[in-house]
Amino acid sequence: MKTIKKRLLPATQEPEFKSVEEAAEWYDTHDTSQLPGEEVIAEPGGAAATHLETVAVRISSREIEELKRRSARLGVGYTTYMRMLINKHIADGGKL
Repeated sequence: MKTIKKRLLPATQEPEFKSVEEAAEWYDTHDTSQLPGEEVIAEPGGAAATHLETVAVRISSREIEELKRRSARLGVGYTTYMRMLINKHIADGGKL
């Protein structure tokens, strides 16, 4: 079976999202490597990836399970979903 790669649309600016679902759809269809602040570095083997830092956060197992449920509805992993929430929070000016 042949895999067909979907061509991503170029992104030069991240739009305002009305929902997490809308954000997930946009990220699934756009190449975000050229967004301001997205440093692209070469990885072994010639692949390119956005440089991400690893952080440790203490979260209750109940909260992790809820994150997993919500992320599964979007078809993304729960850590990706957490990153989406953080990015949205930052884009909204850090309002709680």
